[in-house]
Amino acid sequence: MFKNLSQPLNITLTIIVGIAIAWVLALIVDLLFVGFFSSILKKHTKGMTVVVNAKYENIKKIYSLFEKYGVSVEERILDALKNIDVKALSKHDTLEGENVRNVLSYLKDEANFIANKNKEVLEKPDFQAAKQYINELDVQYRSNIAMYNADVLGYNYWISFLPCRFIYKIFKVKKKNIIA
Repeated sequence: MFKNLSQPLNITLTIIVGIAIAWVLALIVDLLFVGFFSSILKKHTKGMTVVVNAKYENIKKIYSLFEKYGVSVEERILDALKNIDVKALSKHDTLEGENVRNVLSYLKDEANFIANKNKEVLEKPDFQAAKQYINELDVQYRSNIAMYNADVLGYNYWISFLPCRFIYKIFKVKKKNIIA
């Protein structure tokens, strides 16, 4: 490769250049995968935000149907519904987001309990539609979480990839958390 150098130096430099080329190729592949997983995670996050917001709106609709049909609801439940932080609905991998999801699940369970005590409400078509839609949203949300978590594992793998790990540490790229 290097004609004017001695054979041992030529071999050494050829090996060093080969290793450098292999590292640059590994870095390019790594950056491509990190970019790919990052863009996929953004899409999953937007999808989960849409689903959680739709669930929130449908839970509010169920409680407004209770009011419409004269079903009494405890004040603490209505307060929990009013005190939901709408901004936290899009913070999926934070403690705030987990708390909001837990409150929504609690409100859904309470709505089912209240409806089961009032059989005439269960038979109303608008209540049945809202309840079914919330159940479908729950299935969709679990599916989105599974896909998101799988992509988080891929993203975390590639930012931890040994030959390129130090670059992400220099730029303080943090690992993403899975959603429980």
